[in-house]
Formats: sequence, structure tokens, C-alpha cells
Amino acid sequence: MKRLATILLVLTLVLVGQLGAAQTGESTVIYSDDDGGVRYDTQADDFMPGFLDAPLHQPLDCDILWNYHLPNGNPMPHQVDIGFNNTYVWQGGSYGDAHLFDLTGDGTPLWAFEVNGHTRFRTAAAETASIFYGASYNISTQEFLVHKFNHSSNVPDWSWDGGASDYVPGAHDFTLMTAIDCSTDGSVMALAGSDGDSLVVLFFHDDSSTPFMVFEDETNSSQPHDINLSDDGSKCIFIASSTIYRVDVATGVAEATIDLGYTTYCLGVSPDASVIVTGWMNGRVLSWTGSAYENEFYCYKSGFYAGKTAVAADNDEFVIFWYSSDYQTTELQRFSLAAGSTPVWSWESNTGNGNLKNCPSWIELSDDGEWIVVGSWGTENNVDDEVLVFKDSSPAGTWFSIDTPGSVFTVDISDDGQYIVSGSKAIHAEQFGNGGDVYAVYIDPSSAIESVDLFANVRDEGVLLSWSILGDEPLSVSVLRSVNENQPIALSGELSGSATSWLDVSGSAGAEYAYWLEVTELDGTISRFGPSEIIVPGAVSELNLNDPYPNPASSALTISISYELAVEGAVSLSVYDLSGRLVETLVSGEQTAGRHSVNWNSSTSATGVYLLRLEAAGEAITRRAVISR
Repeated sequence: MKRLATILLVLTLVLVGQLGAAQTGESTVIYSDDDGGVRYDTQADDFMPGFLDAPLHQPLDCDILWNYHLPNGNPMPHQVDIGFNNTYVWQGGSYGDAHLFDLTGDGTPLWAFEVNGHTRFRTAAAETASIFYGASYNISTQEFLVHKFNHSSNVPDWSWDGGASDYVPGAHDFTLMTAIDCSTDGSVMALAGSDGDSLVVLFFHDDSSTPFMVFEDETNSSQPHDINLSDDGSKCIFIASSTIYRVDVATGVAEATIDLGYTTYCLGVSPDASVIVTGWMNGRVLSWTGSAYENEFYCYKSGFYAGKTAVAADNDEFVIFWYSSDYQTTELQRFSLAAGSTPVWSWESNTGNGNLKNCPSWIELSDDGEWIVVGSWGTENNVDDEVLVFKDSSPAGTWFSIDTPGSVFTVDISDDGQYIVSGSKAIHAEQFGNGGDVYAVYIDPSSAIESVDLFANVRDEGVLLSWSILGDEPLSVSVLRSVNENQPIALSGELSGSATSWLDVSGSAGAEYAYWLEVTELDGTISRFGPSEIIVPGAVSELNLNDPYPNPASSALTISISYELAVEGAVSLSVYDLSGRLVETLVSGEQTAGRHSVNWNSSTSATGVYLLRLEAAGEAITRRAVISR
């Protein structure tokens, strides 16, 4: 059923018509000295307040907390992370810059940090501790710096100069940084890159600027990407060109390598590193046996390539975000490891057009897999939004979305699924320019009405309204009725949130009505569902058997069946399975002319399709009933 536009909704937004006055904060700029040391300059700086300049699709239980916008000509927000118990947003930019935000604040940075002359700032944030890592580099000079912060200050707790110091005695300098990640508590940080000849991953503890372990593959000069530390920091999974590595952090030894036979940047890893999903022309699922990753199965999507993947903490649910060969369509598919290669559900975007490519850029899951957030570049004609949020238990379509001005680079979601952040460019990724947006979104777990099914059935005594609500029990409900497309008027008054039916005895024979159900949730949110339309008949003129309710029957054990008799006489109403076997006789005997109803207790009946057969006055009518447990 659809929700009307007249839904009560409270939004928490920072709205400014134009850029508005800047707000003063503190900014630290870091410079490298000629002798390889670093110098920090801390000064007052101006920050633009967060403001909203893009259309937002807003469901009942999602709020845009804030939008920090940097117009074209400013740094691009390349990476965003939620950290320290859902308290802060850690954002890295394209000019060697970083910002720390209060996740539930107004979108004004708490502080900024900049490395003069650097062109990229990669970030990683601990989920349960005030630990924020940053790494920046200058491609031209191969200057490279790593920092560890806490939320209280933009002066690093420690810094490491990767361009001035060898990562192991006698080795080449660490000259290119590509990816960074940290454990849940921040005690371990992994930094992936290259020394020009070999791929290298450095491992740091939070209390020291000296790497405590190094992994190097001198046979592979490719740059590592999609680095994933297990939640406890003991395993590191990443991909370099066509090879996936699993490295034991304590020893720096590769426990497993997988040669895919093709180059890809598509890698999803479960939090404990026991399941990985990768792919390109197909999706490939592997699980850890204790000594190696073994294939579980492959997933195929004709005409599409696997772009991004993610795996839930239960090591069963995973998702693949596909893109079409012409870069104009994307599709999200949700799978179960136990169920195999057939998707549990799928969502396909609208088809775009133009020369700009729409590619999946990032995907994340809440720990329980209930919430899924994906980011993409978007199409030239903007057929779909670039930030899409899905709810696994309600997969009919996107639960929430943001139409950003440009292309999304990264998204992140809190473990409990209540907070989502995104970082995007101010224009499309394939267009020349920069600037961008950081969005923070709150998903209210107290707004738990997912869907409502409303049915109207004629009875002898009136019109019976029945409904089923998916989600938490509401505070109250009420029935409304409209005639000839006029505004609905309240009929029932306030009913208990546990109510599932109400009888309208005020209808007139021959009238056509539309019924609505108005639901008030525990937080005061009011939603209206409907309509369910029905014509109230006059005197019964012929034999009639109405469709059963509910149909199909899933959680309901009792199925309501109504019928009309034109004349008094012998009546039989029976239930048969598809083989013709009699399952149960519901009515057998004499009945008066008029409208009648009976309930079928289906608790002992198996899932399947059944036939309801009504016989009276030498006539017979059959209807289907579906039970889906």
C-alpha cells in the first residue's frame, strides 16, 4: 500500500539559502622540512557551515542530519568513516586535507588538518576508540606521511614519514600509498602501497609510529587495493591486480593467495575474514577452511559485471552491486551462502543514457545485514540517486536515497545500521572539477512500521475492514472512508494498536467506497495506508464466492471466506488440494439467502495452493487460496 504525501515528519536539517557566513575553527597545516622532518602550523581558519543544496528522498524513519558542501574548486571528500561509538565522522580529501565532524552536530567541522602540497588523504577510524588514522602523499615528489589522531586535537599523537625513512633496514622507500584500514578498536592499522618494485603492507600499533610488521611480495609490483583488516586486527585481506592475499598480521606471512586470472577491484570480506566475495564477469564466493579459501559457488548476471561486494557478520548474507556493460544500469542482488547462487532478492536501477559512466563506487552492510548502503557515480541524465539505502527485510525498493550533485566515492554505515555517511564529488567523476559533499543520515529504529495491508469485504451486517501490519505494534490506528474521490473522513475513531479489524455498518447499498487506515507510531509519526476500494451491493441476485483473506496466508493461521446466496437451500463449501483430495468441509447444510462467512483454520495444512469450492442451487464456484509459511 502507498503512503500519502500528508505524512507527519520531523526533520533535523541545517538549511542555508546560499553559502552564508563562514564559521571560525582551528586548522593545522603540516609542512615537510628539507631535512625530512615535519613542521605544524596551527591557526584560526574558516569553515563553511553545513547546508542543503540537493534534492533528498525522505522516508518516515530517516533524517538527514547535515550536509557539508564544498563548491567546485575546493577539495573533494574522497573517503568518509564513522568512528568512536558513532560519535564522529572522519573525512579525507583530495588536497591532502582532512576534517573531523560531530556525527550528530550541524555539519560544521570540529577541526581540520592539511598536508601542504599533498594530493590525497586516506582515512581509517576505530569504531570503539578515539583513534583516527590518516595517510597522505604527493605523487610528484613521492612524499608520504602517516598520522594518528584522537578526537580532541588536530595535532597528531604521532606521525611517520614514509618518504624519509625506510620501512625496513636497507629496503627501498615507501613511495606510493593506496589503501588504509584499522581494527575495530584501532589497536592495529594496515597501510598498503608500493616501493616501486614490490607491493608492501605496513602494520602499526596505535601507540607507536614505527611499523611493527611488514608484508612484501617482490614478485608482484601491482598496487594493493580494497584492504580489509579483520575486526580483531589479526588478519589482513587485500587484492593486488589479479591476486587476493590473506596475511597473518602477527607474523607478516601470507597464509593464502588466490590467483583470479583477471584484474579486479571488487572484494568483500566478512568481519572475521572467513568469507570473501569477489568477481568481475561473475561473482565468486569463497570460505576459509582453516588452511585455505575454497570455492563455494559462482554468481552470474548476463550483460553485467560485478562492481562492489560486501559480506555480513553472520558469514551467510552477502550482496553484489553489478553494473551493465554499457555503464548505464546497475543492479543490487542479495544472496545467502546457504541458499546458493540464486539471489534472495534483486533491485535494478532505471536505465540511463549519455556518455558519462555509472559505476558502483562503494557498498557497506550493518553487522546484522539488515541495512545496505551503496554509492555510485550516477548517469548523465540522473535517472537514479547516487546514495541508495536498502532494508533487507523490506526489499521492494530503496528505503532511502540522496540525489547528490555529483558522483559518490565512499559510504559508511554504523554496525547497528542507525547512521550512514557518504562522500561525493561536486560534479560527475568523469567531468573535470572537484569540490563535493559529505552527508550524514540517521535511521530511527523506533519507526518500525514497514508495511500495511488493508482489505475490505462485504458482510451481511456491513463492510468488514481487516488489516495486517508488518513491524512493531503502533500506538493506535483509525479507519477512514472516502466517497467519489473526496477527502477521507474518520469513521472508527481511535482504535488500539493491536486491533486488526473494524466493521463499518453505515454504508449504503450500491455505494462505492475507498477505505484508508491511519497509523500512529510510538514516536507520534502518523502514516496513512490505502485505499482499499469496494462497492456495497444491493440485494443478492446470484451465487458468489469472494476471494479469501488473507491470500496468500503466511503468518495467519485463520483464513476468512465470505459468500452470497441468491436463494435459500442446501449449501456446501469445501477445501481441496490440487490433486483433488478433499482437505476439509467448512459448510454443509441448509442456509438462508444473503451474505455469509466462515473461517478456515489452516494451521494443519502444508504450504501450497488450495481450491475453495462453493456449491448451491445447482451451481458451483471455485476460488484459489495460497498458504505460504
